Amino acid sequence: MILAAHNAFTYFRPRYTIGWLGAPFARCQSKTWQEQYDLGVRLFDTRIRFDRDDKPYFCHGFYPVRTPYGQTVESVLLDVSHKNDVRIDIKLEERYDDGNDRQEKLFKEFIERLAPKVVEVADLSAGVRMRDWAVIAPINDPVRNSDTWGTFGANFGSIEKPFLWGACPWLYAKLHNRKNLEKAKREGKEVFMLDFVNIQ
Repeated sequence: MILAAHNAFTYFRPRYTIGWLGAPFARCQSKTWQEQYDLGVRLFDTRIRFDRDDKPYFCHGFYPVRTPYGQTVESVLLDVSHKNDVRIDIKLEERYDDGNDRQEKLFKEFIERLAPKVVEVADLSAGVRMRDWAVIAPINDPVRNSDTWGTFGANFGSIEKPFLWGACPWLYAKLHNRKNLEKAKREGKEVFMLDFVNIQ
């Protein structure tokens, strides 16, 4: 079974100091992507938005994080892709239609720029918009241009947290990751996505 990391890049520091207040409710991973890989992760769930300067940043909902000095979203994803046996699942973190297509335009441009570099060495899903799961940034591959996990179909499984549990991903992972993984294996899931992949 392939292990997938939900919101794989939320281990980075919050983009703003006040973000530390939201970290316990929005951070879904505590290990670096390299450590996640060493734990068996081969699918990296990635959410991005763009700032006022049109630069992409990793985020989870309204919780933005920043890459370390000298790194960018693109450089991080290219580093991940060079593992060769991974898939990067990238989404535009847009939950509501605000009538402004700026984020979508920048997202499409980002995927167009990133895809040729990544698909040479790894797998990249088509770019998806979070609010309706529509593919808005297709890449030149008919298999990948299905819905986000379409290539896995019914063999994809994910954590299904009740609403209140969603407010504390770490505690949910601590109490439920092991039994959720065991259930996924019994059901023959090909892929299973977890918060805090180090808790198993």
